[in-house]
Amino acid sequence: MSLFSDYVYVTDSATQSVMRVNRHTGEPSENMSSKMFPSVPVDVKVIHPSNQPAVETLGPHPLLLFANMVDVRSTSVGGPESTSLINESKLSNIMAVDYDPVQNRVYFADIERGQIASVSLDRGETEVLITDLMSPEGLAVDWINRNIYWTDRGLSSVSRGRLSSQDATVLIHDTLLEPRDMAVHPQARMIFWTDLGFPVSVWRAGLDGEKRMVLIGSGLISPCGITVDQHTHTLYWTDIGAGRIEAAGLDGSHRHTLTRKQVGRPFDVAVFEDTLWFSNWEDNHIYTLDKRTGSDVERLSVDSVRPASLVIVHPLINPGPGDGELRDQLRNKTLNDEGSPLSLSSEREPYTEKMLSVGRGGALSRPSSASPLDVTTPWQRLDMMETCPSTHDSYCLNGALCFYFPEMETYACNCASGYIGERCQYTNLEWWDLQQAELEKRRNITISVCITSLLLLLLSITGSIAYYYRCRRCSGGRAAVHMVSDTSVCEEGVTGTPPITRQFHNSVNLSTEMDGQDLFP
Repeated sequence: MSLFSDYVYVTDSATQSVMRVNRHTGEPSENMSSKMFPSVPVDVKVIHPSNQPAVETLGPHPLLLFANMVDVRSTSVGGPESTSLINESKLSNIMAVDYDPVQNRVYFADIERGQIASVSLDRGETEVLITDLMSPEGLAVDWINRNIYWTDRGLSSVSRGRLSSQDATVLIHDTLLEPRDMAVHPQARMIFWTDLGFPVSVWRAGLDGEKRMVLIGSGLISPCGITVDQHTHTLYWTDIGAGRIEAAGLDGSHRHTLTRKQVGRPFDVAVFEDTLWFSNWEDNHIYTLDKRTGSDVERLSVDSVRPASLVIVHPLINPGPGDGELRDQLRNKTLNDEGSPLSLSSEREPYTEKMLSVGRGGALSRPSSASPLDVTTPWQRLDMMETCPSTHDSYCLNGALCFYFPEMETYACNCASGYIGERCQYTNLEWWDLQQAELEKRRNITISVCITSLLLLLLSITGSIAYYYRCRRCSGGRAAVHMVSDTSVCEEGVTGTPPITRQFHNSVNLSTEMDGQDLFP
């Protein structure tokens, strides 16, 4: 038996399966291992960073992206310096930003121009996607179904568009008043958003805008930013009016406050592993805290003007597709609906422990009598797989080969050289080194420009001082006379009595001097 998140996982020797039961409600158990085990599983263990927090994630350090009102900036988590991703100086009111891991592009909404655009993290070029908006304040990228969602507070609407075209569809507008931020959970096929209108609330709907409902409708003042943990299926949102950060399940259950008062005026929030990042509009800084306890609040030393929306970029942030057209079919066939692989021991091979994971790119190894050192290749039997049907030609990206495993009813990709990820959507980790080198190059150029500008400023100041003293020597005492005269005129203009007031005082003085005298003898 093993406990993880809201569920208890147990092995059932009678059915040779792994079952899952909701620990809060005790709802009917769910079979997590349909037709997968030829032998009897006797134990199960959930492995996840939240259960084993000492285990650090492999791969590159996370990259923090944030809308800075005047631009979009990126910084390595923990680094003091940030780099602007946008070279255009006319952008002046950017509050929403999100990231597409497939194309490695950053999408942002500019309220000033009323448009949604994107910029490549590789090459830096900017492309405009959606125009003619009024006040786009929330943005969410569905990287699996290749859609983009946004809120328009001015039009009181939630809309959807394709990442590959400029087509846009208004999904919801009749029940909204002031939609603010939004988030998307592609695997759960849900979108979420906050509404600042009366009554303030947190909403949920399907990816098509249907089945919308109020998740949180009480105890809110000004719900602002919202995000979803794709692996633990947990919502986090900020209440800038109440000065707190809250969390709940995707159905609004188990609502609890992480922290209050210590977070100032939290505007937006992002999550990765055990850490929450939030932007604070009380002092315009970015902070982190423990997502489980709400403690360990720390301020990041990042250059910012007014940080708004936050996004964390890392290969493990966006899990691969267990949804789309396959979600309903695979729901009870995979072992990590909760985003966590399961480790099982077999009764017939007690010395061998296997790792099984289907939903996040992990390999699945069938139980065998081999020793643990021999169980190294992901798929032990080649006759278990087939080529994918034509309906899934685009499932694997970047020239990868697609395979179908009928016994498990799931798909997998054999990536071409240089690519990784469940759908081969990522390049190798070398891209991170190249990106950091490019950021270092831009940083050096910026420093050089600043030093040059400083030298020119010093030369200008020196020349001005020299010119001033030269003119003073030439004019002699007359310069001093003019200076005194000018000063007197300035003082009279600033502090002197207005003309009408002076005339009034003169009249009073004249009347006083002639008091007691007959004006008409």
